[in-house]
Amino acid sequence: MNTVVQIAYAQANCTLNGQSVPCEELTPFLGAGIGIMIAFLIIGFIIFIFWLWMLIHAATKPIDNKALWIILMVLLGFPVSLIYYFIVKRNFNEVEENPMMPKNPNQN
Repeated sequence: MNTVVQIAYAQANCTLNGQSVPCEELTPFLGAGIGIMIAFLIIGFIIFIFWLWMLIHAATKPIDNKALWIILMVLLGFPVSLIYYFIVKRNFNEVEENPMMPKNPNQN
């Protein structure tokens, strides 16, 4: 750190709950706050990728009630994508992996 910044930082007083405290006492809390924000950002990015993956699967594969699933995923987001994964996608992958199973005549 620059010497001038260190001096200014050491002389600065921050306010915590209405009391004046040295700013260096708040440094661990600042680091933890940034860490928590980064963790939430990473989790949000993973949830977004999962949602997008399920939305693309619903749009490109021949499934029942395709329009309903897409509308629900767009409007309600991650919870519907999670439900879609367990109800539709896992079953779809099992049927897709076993080509010897007869196809459902009602599917398009």
